[in-house]
Amino acid sequence: MVDYLRIDNFVVDGVFHGFFGRKGGVSQGYYNSLNISSYLNDKKDAVEKNKQIICDVSGCSSFYVLKQIHSDKCIKLASNPEWGISDIPSGDALVTDVAGILIGVQTADCVPVLFYGRKSDNSPVVGVAHAGWKGALNGVLENTCNSMIEIGALSETIIAAIGPAIQQVSYEVDDKFIFPFIEKNEDADKFFKQGRDKDKLYFDLPAYVGWRLYLTGLKKVIDCGIDTYLGEENYFSYRRMVHNNEDDCGRQASVIGIL
Repeated sequence: MVDYLRIDNFVVDGVFHGFFGRKGGVSQGYYNSLNISSYLNDKKDAVEKNKQIICDVSGCSSFYVLKQIHSDKCIKLASNPEWGISDIPSGDALVTDVAGILIGVQTADCVPVLFYGRKSDNSPVVGVAHAGWKGALNGVLENTCNSMIEIGALSETIIAAIGPAIQQVSYEVDDKFIFPFIEKNEDADKFFKQGRDKDKLYFDLPAYVGWRLYLTGLKKVIDCGIDTYLGEENYFSYRRMVHNNEDDCGRQASVIGIL
């Protein structure tokens, strides 16, 4: 059975959104079972079936995910492109105002963010961003908001929902990791706290993402607060894979689309 999370205060008529977990697909082994990444060693037909399952749940006819590279790049979809596996664009965010297109990101600890806004005629604009620490630091969230505005969204209407991601209690980093964040904004030190050892820190990536969104001017940002690392039954986690000495893990989908 396919299970996915919907955020109550983010629900909008005529727009589907969902943070999917690892359950409800056809993949096997490390990718059990709703893996949507085409860049792992999962069977390609299984990945395509998993994407179709999500399309069927959403009511959208097409599902687009970029080749993610931990960048600040956002791509605007003005049509229903025909991407083969070899020509999927690289980037970490998508926006569109076209109905029937499901846009998504794939994550296994990084922060998935869904966006919704309206044009002056009240028609919807949607977006999605993959915010790992590098993308969040370098501006992928701001670029997503700006791209929505470029295709007509009114800035004051844009809201965001933060999905399941690694939480601070599970995200220990070296103490030098903090430097680029405080170089960008010295107030970012509030998202770090002392780790188990003196040269370690715990980083609150979802809270940092929310803060960057508020600095962009968003008035409403909803964070589900779910930890992918601790939620082994329901979510893939890259860090958990490393700690468990496993060879690979799948990637779950976070999606939004205009119906």
